[in-house]
Amino acid sequence: KFLARVGTPMKYDFVAMSGGEENSRQLAGVSAVEGVMKSPSAHEFSGATDISALLAKDASGNFRLAVGDATGAQRTLDAQIPINEKSIVVSLQAHSNWGGWTESFNPDAAGQILLYKPAVPAN
Repeated sequence: KFLARVGTPMKYDFVAMSGGEENSRQLAGVSAVEGVMKSPSAHEFSGATDISALLAKDASGNFRLAVGDATGAQRTLDAQIPINEKSIVVSLQAHSNWGGWTESFNPDAAGQILLYKPAVPAN
């Protein structure tokens, strides 16, 4: 997973890596979800959502975004929050994790939802 900085030229910051047939954790049969490791395989970061505006509070500790807001204020607040103060939800599908108790669901992967707090260098 990479974080891109828009500009000329574009800059990319490495964020995370998961899975792979030669990954040492997978070769050892280790999984974040107990009992679901089937066999080493690829993992996929399948989405990311900025939830910074949903969590933003004012100086009094009140949420800045009104419940049920339909004005577009969420995107305005998201844009105002510096990258290193953001909270980003990332979904991860582990295509090695479809064994054990998950087999009754006939999945192609077991997933995880992660909260990412960037720490991007200034340059």
